Amino acid sequence: MLWAPRAPRAPSALEPKEIFGSHPIHGPNDNTLIAQLTTEQWTFGPTLGDVLSRGFRDQANITVTGLTYLQTVQNVTNTDKGDGSRLSSTFGSGLKFEPGMFLYVPAANHDRVEGIVRMASIPHGTTINAQGPVPAKNTDTDSGGVKGKPKFDNFVLNTKPCSMQDPTKQRVTVLDKALDLTKKKPFREPDNLSLFGASGTITKEIIMNPNIVLANATGGLNVVEHITLLKS
Repeated sequence: MLWAPRAPRAPSALEPKEIFGSHPIHGPNDNTLIAQLTTEQWTFGPTLGDVLSRGFRDQANITVTGLTYLQTVQNVTNTDKGDGSRLSSTFGSGLKFEPGMFLYVPAANHDRVEGIVRMASIPHGTTINAQGPVPAKNTDTDSGGVKGKPKFDNFVLNTKPCSMQDPTKQRVTVLDKALDLTKKKPFREPDNLSLFGASGTITKEIIMNPNIVLANATGGLNVVEHITLLKS
């Protein structure tokens, strides 16, 4: 799910004046909720080997290593059934094509923290460099991860948009209307999520905290160990 900007237009039958007129499209109200069920694929290439790179300031050259990846995502939302049964090969289902790299970067001489970096290029004119520390290695597991499945209770999200100046000030006017899944609302796509709510595939709780989907997906799996990468 995502909050997308709304295109300005005159009030209509779906956007009655009492809603549209009292909430002009700018600032906190410039948002439309896009709720979709998706499927995705990750393809990893061979390791890159040792790549010589420049150190930080007066630091000597460093060696980074990693591997390439390709992530593709398709929309499988079936609005007639309220589930994700739409074929991923359907024309127009493509949502994302992201090539990139995961890199290991040695510690710089100013912070002494080894890092894992995700470098991605998204064909919307966007590139990202998400980085974080190398997770501590657990000697009790084969791959150094934590035993068992992840506990998503430790990562409760709140996806409601907020002010850039103060993240604690969340936008609550038009956005709350989009979270009423039982009715058609002008600031949501699909506009009617009642079937999805009834089937449990898209609920208000899932929209507010998408980690619920991951928790449900791993609920019946025998996860031996997992590794959590913190990125920002």
